[in-house]
Formats: sequence, structure tokens, C-alpha cells
Amino acid sequence: MNERIQDLLNTAYISLNPPGVYRRYDNILPEQMETFVESLIRDNIQSLINNGYDDAANCLKEIHFGIQE
Repeated sequence: MNERIQDLLNTAYISLNPPGVYRRYDNILPEQMETFVESLIRDNIQSLINNGYDDAANCLKEIHFGIQE
């Protein structure tokens, strides 16, 4: 698994579970997967912004989060 994806998955898992809980990725709950996917989308949006693709970033924000700028 890509290191960045692993980091995002850890972030999603930690945000929904108390510290010290054993990570077992084969039993990811729907809420955890939603948080993970949202983290991926936000990471992509930030990458687009960092590389000057503001229009594409705004389009993703609107499609996935209903945010218009």
C-alpha cells in the first residue's frame, strides 16, 4: 500500500477509534471508509491547489462536498 494512502487510512482509523486500539484494516466500518475517502479527496484537492489547478480543486469541492467558491 502506498505510504501516503497508509497515512490517510491511519488518520481515518484514529479519528474514529480510541488511542491504543489495534488496527485491523480488513474490518473497516462504513464510517471509517467514508472518513478515509474524504481524506483522500481533501488530499487531492490540496495537491491540485498546490500545483495551481484551482479550478479543478473547486470542481472537486463542489462535487464531493457541495462547497462553491
